[in-house]
Amino acid sequence: MFKADGRPSIRMRGIFLDLQLNFLAGQLVKFGPPKSLSPYQAVSVFAERDVAARALLPIGLSHISERVVALSLRAPLIRSGPRPALKEPDRRTKKVPQQSS
Repeated sequence: MFKADGRPSIRMRGIFLDLQLNFLAGQLVKFGPPKSLSPYQAVSVFAERDVAARALLPIGLSHISERVVALSLRAPLIRSGPRPALKEPDRRTKKVPQQSS
């Protein structure tokens, strides 16, 4: 939790990911390895480093994971596996036999 005089407190939780991508003049000059960070470490990365060179600040993995799970619970069922073969139409009648379930 972060507090400042006259301001509401800020509560951070979870795991953050620092990809350690640094750019200079629009080109990637340094990267990785990725590191997992605590909320305190994530804020420190933002506060202590030259933010102008940082393309991406630490990513809130816990928050993203929670959203993925929530969205997956509402996702439609997607059938997987082989589909039954379609039956050939009868050449005399041009009718396709009904699929059996």
